[in-house]
Amino acid sequence: MTNEKRVYYLLQQYLDKHISPEEMEELADLLQDGQQAPLVQDTIQQLIEEQPVDNRGDITRWDARIAAIVGIDKEHMPALPAGRVRRIRPWGWVAASVVLLLGISSYLWLTNHRSKDQATISAGSLAQNEIRPGSNKAILTLAGGQQIILDSTVNGLVAQQGGATITKLSNGQLAYQINKGNVTGRVYNTMSTPRGGQYSLLLPDGTGVWLNAASSITYPTVFTGNNREVVISGEVYFEVAKESARPFRVKVNDMVVEVLGTHFNINSYTDESTIKTTLLEGIIKVVQRKMGGETLAVVLKPGQQALAAEQIKVVDHADVDQAMAWKNGLFNFNKLTIQEVLRQLSRWYDVDVVYQGIVTPRKFGGEIGRDLNLSEVLDGLEAAGVHFKVEGKKLIVIP
Repeated sequence: MTNEKRVYYLLQQYLDKHISPEEMEELADLLQDGQQAPLVQDTIQQLIEEQPVDNRGDITRWDARIAAIVGIDKEHMPALPAGRVRRIRPWGWVAASVVLLLGISSYLWLTNHRSKDQATISAGSLAQNEIRPGSNKAILTLAGGQQIILDSTVNGLVAQQGGATITKLSNGQLAYQINKGNVTGRVYNTMSTPRGGQYSLLLPDGTGVWLNAASSITYPTVFTGNNREVVISGEVYFEVAKESARPFRVKVNDMVVEVLGTHFNINSYTDESTIKTTLLEGIIKVVQRKMGGETLAVVLKPGQQALAAEQIKVVDHADVDQAMAWKNGLFNFNKLTIQEVLRQLSRWYDVDVVYQGIVTPRKFGGEIGRDLNLSEVLDGLEAAGVHFKVEGKKLIVIP
C-alpha cells in the first residue's frame, strides 16, 4: 500500500471510529512528522470532497470528532487555532481541521490510551435515546401570578400590565411598550427559562436581554424613579439602553452591577463556584455586599471579567468568546473540566448527570454548535476517552 493510500485509510478509520489501537499509534506517529502535513491536509480535503453534498449527517459527525473536544492533560495542552471551527462547514473548516489534527491528535493516543479490550460506547449506540438541543422557550409570570407559556403563544398582544403593552414580536422576542399617561404604578413581571430553554426580551427602556437556560429576570413593566433595577438568576446577557440620568442596576444574590449604557454578561448559576461578570462594551461597577456590612467594589473595562465569591477577583484579559458562546449558538469548552462541560450540557439538554466511578481530571478545548443533538456532542467527548450511557433523561458518565 502506498504512503498516500495508507494516510487515506488511517484518517478514514479514525473519522469513522473504526481505528484499532495499533492504527491509532501509527496515525499519532504520522501526525508528529511535520513533513507529512501537506499530505494530511490534501487527504482530509479529498475525504470531504468525496462526501455527497447532502450528506449532512456524516459531516456533522466528523466535525464533532475532529474539531470539538479533545481532553488532554493540562501540561500537554497545545494552543487551539484562533479561527472558530463550527459544524457543517466542510469548505471553511478544512484548514482549521488540519491544524487541530496536527496540534492535538498526536496527544490523543498518548494521553488517553485505551486498553484493547475496553468497551467503547459510541454516539451511534445513543441514537435510540436521542436528545434534541434546547430551543426558545420561557414562561412569563405577570404581577397577579398568571403564567403565560411564551413558546406556545402566538405573535401579537400578550397582555397589558401597569401602563405597558406586552407584545410577542415576529422574531419571538417579548417587548414592552409604555402607554404614556396610563401608568398605574410599579408592578413586576418575571421571565424564566427552563433547562433546555432560552429567550430574549426588550425591556420598556429599550434594553435588550437574553436569558440562557435555567435563568430568570424580574423587572418592572415601567421604569419609574431615578434608577432602573432588575433581579436575575442563572445566566443573562444585557445590552443596556443609555440613560445618563437613570443608572441601570442588576441584582444577583448579594451582588449588584451598576451601569449607564453597556454590553455585559452575568453567569450566576448556583452550581458554579463564582459569579462571572464579563464586560464587552462601556464601563460597569460590580458591588458585593458582605455579611456584617462590608462592601467590595471593582470597576470593569471592556475585556475584563469579575469573579465574585468570598472576594472579587478581576481577570484583565478574559475569554470573551467563551463568555458569549452561548448567545452566539455555541459551546466553548476551552480549558474547562469535564464537570464544567457537563454542567452546561445538563442545563441545555435538560438531563441529569450521574458519575459512575472517578473521572480522570483533564482539560478540554474547542467549540461546537448548541444546535447539535446530545449524541453528536458526546461523540466528540468520547474522542477524549470519556464514555457515556443515556437512560431516559439521565446521562451516565463512565470513566
